[in-house]
Amino acid sequence: MIKKTFIKGLRKVVPITLTIYIIVGLFIRVDQWLQPYIAKWFDITIPGLGFAVLVILVFVVGLFPSKYISKRLSAVVKKIPLINDIYVPLKDVTLMMLDKNKKTFKEVVMVEFPMAGVKSLGFVTNENEIYTTIMIPTTPNPSNGFLIFVEDKTKYTVLDMTVKEGLTKVLQMGTVSK
Repeated sequence: MIKKTFIKGLRKVVPITLTIYIIVGLFIRVDQWLQPYIAKWFDITIPGLGFAVLVILVFVVGLFPSKYISKRLSAVVKKIPLINDIYVPLKDVTLMMLDKNKKTFKEVVMVEFPMAGVKSLGFVTNENEIYTTIMIPTTPNPSNGFLIFVEDKTKYTVLDMTVKEGLTKVLQMGTVSK
């Protein structure tokens, strides 16, 4: 009971702590890099400058014609083996989660795949009167997967979870359970 409760607490504390650690670390590093120049040029120090610079930098990147820069960056990153394996899925998942207008996935389903008796987590991408299109992502790269067409709606079960929760499950690679 104590061990289970402790592990439950870790599952909640570790992601939040790591996120804060990474963000604060970025702010501190930018501060450490900028402060000597600011002190030299203006003879003052400005605490929190790293935060302001990162916010402005993210905003400025958003102003650039993104297609050109994005294509160039993607082309370079895709040539670097380990970085490519991390960058591409994170980019794809981020785009899916942040683009509110583009609903790539409509709902999360459990469908019999790749063979009878085996269930896979999938995402409905399209429905019409003939069939339902379901994307079954692979792990650890959820931007890859299988696209299946299911004619009978009784062949899959809609799960009571959001698309974001479903993507989180896929990213966890089934190693963490509630």
